[in-house]
Amino acid sequence: MKKIIILCMLMMMANAGVSQAALNDTRETIAREYGEYRIVIDRDDQRWAKAEWESKGWRYAKAASYWHMFWRQGNAVQMTVAYDADKPGSFVRAQRYIMETPIKIKDFRTYFPELEPLIASPKALSFTSEKKPGRHLTEAKSPVTMGVLVKETPSPGKHGWYTLLSFAVYYEGRYVTKPAMIDGDISIKEFTIERVARSDAEAKEEKGEWNEIPNYFK
Repeated sequence: MKKIIILCMLMMMANAGVSQAALNDTRETIAREYGEYRIVIDRDDQRWAKAEWESKGWRYAKAASYWHMFWRQGNAVQMTVAYDADKPGSFVRAQRYIMETPIKIKDFRTYFPELEPLIASPKALSFTSEKKPGRHLTEAKSPVTMGVLVKETPSPGKHGWYTLLSFAVYYEGRYVTKPAMIDGDISIKEFTIERVARSDAEAKEEKGEWNEIPNYFK
């Protein structure tokens, strides 16, 4: 009996780190997956350490986003998360990830297994764009950006929305200048997850702003 209990506990621990992450996450589920936030960035772009924010900062300012740091495969990752509201049960509105060391597209699932349900979804469309597809990438100079549009409702009550992943892509440390350069060996240093209005996404597809490519994450 003891062996069975221990085996069950080990299975639970093994599965705990690979839960699905998406825009139906909340502050509570984000903390379980990535650890507690370390810094709050308020709406005036002022930084507050977690202890300072929880003791007094929340009295004087509104939180704009929460900053986390964690490790994947020995690679340091910074993650900033914005929520619909400043409550533990509030849904994620947008996430931005920045890796200390760039990773290849073909290795993405190894570093972020919790995102596989999004990138491997049968309703996921991979594409390139000469404009930033989302609003939250900090890399503004890249001539070509890669995206994945997941044509599913991101969270309860958001029926007019899709989930959009945007990736800043590089080839040997340089910007990707042509969509044809993108394959599984292209590197990612930064990516974002956010909601996009279904009507806006469909309009960009129709206008040819988002051009479909093979899904190199699979």
